[in-house]
Amino acid sequence: MRKGCDESPVADPIVTMDIGREALRDACLRNQVANVEFVPVDGPCWSARVRLLRCDDTELYVEPPTAGGLPVPVGPNTSVLAYFSVRGQRFVFRSRVSGRARLRLNAALGVEALALERPHDIQYSQRRAHYRVSAPRERPVVCRFSSVADAGHGGEPAVSAPSETPGDESGMCGSRVLWQGRLANISVGGMAVLKSAHDRALVQTGERFRATFDLPPPGGGFHLIVQVRHVRRIERRQDCMVGLQFVGEADGSVMRRSADRLYRYVICQQRRSGTLRPVIGRPSQ
Repeated sequence: MRKGCDESPVADPIVTMDIGREALRDACLRNQVANVEFVPVDGPCWSARVRLLRCDDTELYVEPPTAGGLPVPVGPNTSVLAYFSVRGQRFVFRSRVSGRARLRLNAALGVEALALERPHDIQYSQRRAHYRVSAPRERPVVCRFSSVADAGHGGEPAVSAPSETPGDESGMCGSRVLWQGRLANISVGGMAVLKSAHDRALVQTGERFRATFDLPPPGGGFHLIVQVRHVRRIERRQDCMVGLQFVGEADGSVMRRSADRLYRYVICQQRRSGTLRPVIGRPSQ
């Protein structure tokens, strides 16, 4: 896939060399897929998804890129910008193609590989304006969504005060729940929700809903207006991942209070996971 080269990664340099090396080693052991942008000395840059195969003291070996099922020639000294994820954290590094190699998997089997210079500057990466944290594993967070049609003043939806009673099946203010899902990740700006294929409710991009959910301490209960940004099918499970943006409403004081609590929750989760770094775009400012 060819593309322009005017994008720069949004990276956070606060990562030690040991963490970067460990992340890359784990990604190779898992044969994780990396999104790689190739920037030739001459000609346009292009991108491909390749598997990370192995790394040693001097080189990183990746699956040779293909297009339409055919191998794509990549010359030496081609610059590389690569993104990969390990244990819920996203990393980015820059490197350069050093040549081709054949990796020996066992006594009888080997595979062709593309050799890159082993990267030494591996950074945390977030392509979004707000840092995301994964949903708590110890307790699934159920998010319920109801209509915004019966709320607000002057045609604007209103944001209710945070709930103190988790598990209210009626949604907010007695509204009927239209659909529900399980929280996948959340940031100050929005969240991703896994919607079961068994839930037959239609969710379309651009729609607004009133969302209610409860996060573990220090989060608490939330009643917010959200807008659907995307709906993506998970093929193997037939479920959908729904990306939702938190929308500021007329009752700004409530939205600011909720945003502040979300900010504190994200910071707390980063501290617990040992990945604390700046959260961009605190909405209360």
